[in-house]
Amino acid sequence: MGNSCFHVAELSLYCAKKTYFRLINTPAVHDIPDAKFFIKYGNLYIVDSSGIPKYCAVCGPQCPNIVDLYHGWNGVYASHDGVTKLPMKIFPLNLQSFKLMEHYDVPKFGSILLNFNIAIYNPYKKISKMDYYEPSIGSSVFIINGELAVCCWTRENRCIVVDIDGNIVNMEYNTGYTICGNGDIVIHTQYGSLSASSSRGFTINRSGVLSTDNSNSEYRNWTFNGVIRGSKTKQASREIDYS
Repeated sequence: MGNSCFHVAELSLYCAKKTYFRLINTPAVHDIPDAKFFIKYGNLYIVDSSGIPKYCAVCGPQCPNIVDLYHGWNGVYASHDGVTKLPMKIFPLNLQSFKLMEHYDVPKFGSILLNFNIAIYNPYKKISKMDYYEPSIGSSVFIINGELAVCCWTRENRCIVVDIDGNIVNMEYNTGYTICGNGDIVIHTQYGSLSASSSRGFTINRSGVLSTDNSNSEYRNWTFNGVIRGSKTKQASREIDYS
C-alpha cells in the first residue's frame, strides 16, 4: 500500500485507539445500546452502534469499545476502534448542546418534558421514557410516536426536538410558566392549563431567601383542563454512506 498511514494487516499488532488517530472530545449522550448521539461543529451526529464488539480485539477486557467521533482525511467519522467506520447520519442544525428534561404524565393531556425554565409538549404525540431514564437526572433522549428523539439546545438559544431521521418534531415550547411560592407549578398552553404540586423541600434560609432541596425535584398530582388540537413535522437531513 506504499506510504499509507495505516495498513489493515497491522491492525492485529496494536490497538488503533492508542495510535495517531485524533479523538474529538465529544461524549455521546447517554449509553443507548444501538445508537449514539453527538453534537459537534453545530451538527447532530447519530451513529448506528449496534453489533459492535464489547472489547478491543487486541487489548481484551481492559480496553472496552466506546463509540467516539474521529478526525479523518475525509472529515469526521464514528468508530469504536479508531479504524472501523460506523454508519452515521449528520444533521446540520446549528446546535450548541443537548438539553436534559424530566418526563411527566398528565391525565387527559399526555406526557410533558420539563426542565427549570422550559416545558415541551404536544398532546397529539406520545412521549415515552427510555429504559435508562433516571428521575433525579432526566434525559435528553425519549421515544416520541415510537421513534427515538433527542432534545437539543441551538446556538440561537432555543430548544428543538429532533427524531432519529432528522425530522424536527413539532412540539410546543413554553418558557413562561409559573412557579408559585410553595413550589407548585402552572403551565398555560393553547389547549388549557396544566398544574401540579411540588414534592421539593422548600426552606427559608437565614437571609429570608426561599431555597429548594434538589434531592427530589419531581412534581405530582398533575391536572389538565382544556381542549386538544393537532400538529405537523418538518425535515432536515443528510446521510453519510461508507459503502
